[in-house]
Amino acid sequence: HFFGSSHLNMLLFVGAAVRTLDPALPVARCMLVSKTTGSIIHVGTEASCRAAATETSTSPERSDVAVHSFPAGACLLPAFRDSHLHPMSGALQRIQCDLSNCQDMDDARRVIADCHSKLKPEQWLVGGGWSSHWFPDHTPTAQVLDEICGARPVFLSDDNGHEAWVSTRAMELAGLMGKEPISCKGGALTRDAAGLPVGHLLEGARRLVRSLVPAPTEEDVQAAAADFARFALSHGIVSVHDAMVRPPYVGTYVRAQARGSFPLSVVAALRWDETLSVGDNMAALETARAKGS
Repeated sequence: HFFGSSHLNMLLFVGAAVRTLDPALPVARCMLVSKTTGSIIHVGTEASCRAAATETSTSPERSDVAVHSFPAGACLLPAFRDSHLHPMSGALQRIQCDLSNCQDMDDARRVIADCHSKLKPEQWLVGGGWSSHWFPDHTPTAQVLDEICGARPVFLSDDNGHEAWVSTRAMELAGLMGKEPISCKGGALTRDAAGLPVGHLLEGARRLVRSLVPAPTEEDVQAAAADFARFALSHGIVSVHDAMVRPPYVGTYVRAQARGSFPLSVVAALRWDETLSVGDNMAALETARAKGS
């Protein structure tokens, strides 16, 4: 909000301890920032910052500086850049059935039951954040979800994004309830002693059910992106490296940034779809890059 506070070109932060991480000047008392580029012009004393502002000013006859004074005891720290993140997956989970704050299976049951109670009978329950440590042998089962959600299809990603916990109805819809081998490149289904799937999908096998989950609406995606941006900024994260961007989400970032609801810098690693040919992948990546340019 500092950068939209006035028409002036520079912003002077005073009153806070500025932690620079520079051994030559570990702590400064003032910082001068360009509101045009967002770059730091000078860090030092208030006098040296004001001198730098005068040198930088495009209008020497008047002040180009807006001053923001912090209360006593305030501290300014360098922001963070997260180098490996999946922002949209995490963002959507935060507005779906989010189990990431659960401590154990009892907590998870309560959250899942609450999510279930808010959905229409035909809706999928989607979310994630569960831990394999909650389950005997680290294996979740559909039985637990069926007890809570009945015949509802459920798809819940784990807390590291490589496993899924699904209900019996979800497996039925995906045609996974038999003993016959299932073709799933780069994945596996956990089976019981009788050879039947238990509701635990690993890696590539997740796609067998996830492909049936209705895509989130554009409204939900934009709301999730804005929510994630607020969450990241609240922790001092201003830039992220999205480690696997699905092509549609390139447009999500572009639209959210155009609306001003995603004020983060994003480096996007575009996803290579192993189900497509090299030529189709290259075409999809070029299209995504063009949308993001």
